[in-house]
Formats: sequence, structure tokens, C-alpha cells
Amino acid sequence: MPKILFPIPWEKMLSFSHRKQTNVQNEKLQHMMRLFPHAPYYAAFFQAHAVRPQTIKTVVDLASIPFTTKEDLLATVELPEKASVFVL
Repeated sequence: MPKILFPIPWEKMLSFSHRKQTNVQNEKLQHMMRLFPHAPYYAAFFQAHAVRPQTIKTVVDLASIPFTTKEDLLATVELPEKASVFVL
């Protein structure tokens, strides 16, 4: 479980060393990656792109996730609830 989950004001983050900033970002990212499989959109997105959430451990690893486009999220006649499955 990450140690730092509470919001940290950006002014305070600026006073952190680069290493501490990176550690905070990575801890928060790991927490978020545990939540994504519970969001229908991301569960399907990760499966379709062969991305395993547990392999995303650092901000550098984010490069392995394809971009989400506006078209990915817009509702269609076939899927009017499409945008709601995007929300965690």
C-alpha cells in the first residue's frame, strides 16, 4: 500500500527533491493501477492492448500504454453509455 495517497499541494511538491517527487508519483501511480481493472473501459482497453496493469510500476512505464482518444470516449448510437464506463 502506498504511503502517500493524500493530495500534496504542488507548492510543497516543488520543495521535494527530484527523487522524492518521483517516488511520490510512482506510489500514486501504483495505487491508481490497482483501481483500473475495476473500471470497465480500462479493463477492456488493457486487455485489448495486452497491457497488464501490474507491470505499470513507474511513470516511465506509462509509455507502454496507448493513448486514449476523444473518439474512444464519445457516446455512439450503438453505445450511448460509452463515456460512463470510462469513469473509475
